[in-house]
Amino acid sequence: MTAEERALVALLDEAGLGGDAPGGAWRTDGWVVVPLRGGHLLADCPRAYGGHEVRVYLGPDSVLLARALPQSPGLRVLDLGAGCGVQGLLGVPEPREAVLTDIEPRAARFCALNAELCGRTDRVRVVLGDLYAPVVGERFDLIACLPPYVPVPDGVPYTDVANGGRDGLALLRRLLGGAGDHLRPGGQLVAVCQLLAGADGPLLAGEVATLAPGLRVTLEVFSRSPAVALAADLTAGLASRVDGWTDAMLATAYAAEFRRLGATEALGVVLRAARPA
Repeated sequence: MTAEERALVALLDEAGLGGDAPGGAWRTDGWVVVPLRGGHLLADCPRAYGGHEVRVYLGPDSVLLARALPQSPGLRVLDLGAGCGVQGLLGVPEPREAVLTDIEPRAARFCALNAELCGRTDRVRVVLGDLYAPVVGERFDLIACLPPYVPVPDGVPYTDVANGGRDGLALLRRLLGGAGDHLRPGGQLVAVCQLLAGADGPLLAGEVATLAPGLRVTLEVFSRSPAVALAADLTAGLASRVDGWTDAMLATAYAAEFRRLGATEALGVVLRAARPA
C-alpha cells in the first residue's frame, strides 16, 4: 500500500466509513473512490453493485453537468444538492470559493472528505440544509445543480435522491424560483435535468417567466426519447426493488400519469438561467 493509499485509509477510518475486515480485506461499506477531472471523489456505489440505498450519487449526468459549467477561474460557486461535491470541487478551475450544500448528512460528510482528497479545504465550505436555506442573503457567480428529475406517480416509493415528483419538476421549480436572489449580476444557474414534453414543448416552458422573473432562461436539448420508452425504462428499474408493485401496475401508473400531463417525449436538457450584468 502506498503512502497516499495509507493516508486515504486513515482518513476514511477517521470518518467511520471503513475498516479492516477479517483476513486483511478492506471493507468499503458501499462506497467507491472515483478518479475524475484530475481529482478523486468518494461516492456511494451504484445500486447494481452495492445493493443498498444510494444517498451520495455520482453518475454520467454529474459528469455532463461538470462539462457544461463555465471554465472561468475565480468564481464564487454554489453547488446545490452537492452529493459527492463534484461540481463545487472539480467543476470549475480555481474557484475563489465553493459552497457545497446538501440536505443529506451522509452527503455533507462525503463532501468534506472529498474536499480533503482534492486539496480544496481552504476554498470550500460544506453546509447541511435544504436547497438555498443554508445560504440566505449570499450571492454567487455560478450555481450548479443536478436536481432530482425522475417523474414518479403518486404512491410509488422512490429514493429522494432522484424523485422529481409526479412531473419530475418539483425541485426544479424551487431551484429556479430562488436563483434570482442568489445570483450576482452576470451570474448564472446551470442544471442538467430531464423534462417531459408535449405538443407545446417542455412542460416547464410556460412557467419559466413566473418562476424566474428577470433571468434569461435557455434550454439546450442533448437527448430525446418517446415518453413510452422512458416509462418502460423506469418500470423495469423499479419493479425489481419496490415491494407490492408489479411491472404491470407500474406500467399502468406511468401510462395514466403521462396521459394526464400530455407528455409524449422526454428531453435531456442543460438548463441555464442567467442574470443580466
